[in-house]
Amino acid sequence: MKTFVLKRFSNPAILKAMKQPLLLELLEPHADYFGRRGVTLHTKRGDAFDHDAVARVLMMPDETTPLSLVDDFFYVDEMATAVDMDRLLEALHSFPEVRKELGVGPTPADAATLVRLRAPLLLERVHAERHLRSRRSFTYFQSRDGHAAAFSVPPVSQLKSLERALDDTFGTCWRASTVCPCQPRRAG
Repeated sequence: MKTFVLKRFSNPAILKAMKQPLLLELLEPHADYFGRRGVTLHTKRGDAFDHDAVARVLMMPDETTPLSLVDDFFYVDEMATAVDMDRLLEALHSFPEVRKELGVGPTPADAATLVRLRAPLLLERVHAERHLRSRRSFTYFQSRDGHAAAFSVPPVSQLKSLERALDDTFGTCWRASTVCPCQPRRAG
């Protein structure tokens, strides 16, 4: 999994620009965590909300950081850009009530937050589709003459030999064996 580093939500200015009720709704399920970290989410009437303190907590997660907070802020932070806001607005055609709730002049952070709160699977889908479109690298091989050769199934003896070689190299956890390539091998 990607390291939890927030590009946008670690900036108090982004938090201040958001619609306060949306930010609070996103933070509310994690109020106890923020409280343990010295941040009060609910202010007394007339007191200013401490966006700087929230940003500090988000910048420095610790071992007690709830996984649900990491998930919420990972997706919202990743999708809080102008380009991704356009993608989210387009995807919201099947959720007109959510689009209407955004109101006038939402920030990209507002849009990503509201979609995370009201249609989290939609946000995750649009996020995944974004990564499908942004190819990082692609390696391919081609025959010398540019034509694909007809595929012929290798003989069973050759397949068994290949299977044994792969089993010796990677283990056989996929066959419910006790050997698993995901775990370190024991010596001896």
